[in-house]
Amino acid sequence: MASALLEEMMYCDKCGHDTLHRKNAKKMSWILHIVLSVVTLGAWVVVWGILFIWHLLNKSMTALANSWTCSNCGNKKLIAI
Repeated sequence: MASALLEEMMYCDKCGHDTLHRKNAKKMSWILHIVLSVVTLGAWVVVWGILFIWHLLNKSMTALANSWTCSNCGNKKLIAI
């Protein structure tokens, strides 16, 4: 999975105003998995399914580890989904 840096304007409790918040995220390359599924005549779909389920089960742990961080003061903000 590829890593990406997400940025969003949010209210910071410590700063007292809207600031730029950042968080690391992982993104799945859907095109790569589709190409691999076609090349392997569908055998990759099994691996893709296992990876997808693993990602769903571990999403809560990665969400806690990748909380939003204020770019001004460094205050961490966890947003529950």
